[in-house]
Amino acid sequence: MEYWNLVDAQGNTIVSNHRRGDDIPSGLYHHVINILVQHQDGSVLIMQRDWNKEILPGKFEASAGGSILQGETVEAGAKRELQEETGIQAETLIQVQRYIDLVHPVIWTNFFTRVNMNKTQITLQAGETIAFEWVSLKEFIYRVTQEEIISLDSLTLETYYLELLQNKE
Repeated sequence: MEYWNLVDAQGNTIVSNHRRGDDIPSGLYHHVINILVQHQDGSVLIMQRDWNKEILPGKFEASAGGSILQGETVEAGAKRELQEETGIQAETLIQVQRYIDLVHPVIWTNFFTRVNMNKTQITLQAGETIAFEWVSLKEFIYRVTQEEIISLDSLTLETYYLELLQNKE
């Protein structure tokens, strides 16, 4: 069973033992994070979701991510999710966006990290991911706009795109 902290709009913990799947009271949120990974060579990591996932099975997504667990900070949870889903142990995460979802009781925090690693050393998480690709920035943007890669609304895409361009060497 997974437990979350529930927070107010400012991110202050209000409930520290909310069980995943239970209703979230009005005015409270749980934190969900995404981490976009760019290799030092400029390519971007995309991950294919497991075919047994309830939501969007088999689709590629532009990030690792998930819910922050009970007692975790947002950054610690982001590093844990990245390590679980990809095997990457990020030294530095750059927060590029934080917003309250207007449809779901979620505060989204999106991060960017740049890595210098052997690109074949990605670890897939059973039940979560089944494949990965490193794609060029141009291909990444194209595939997002063609809806071949999920999880990026236009505001998120714009903030990640700007971060990618700023970090391009």
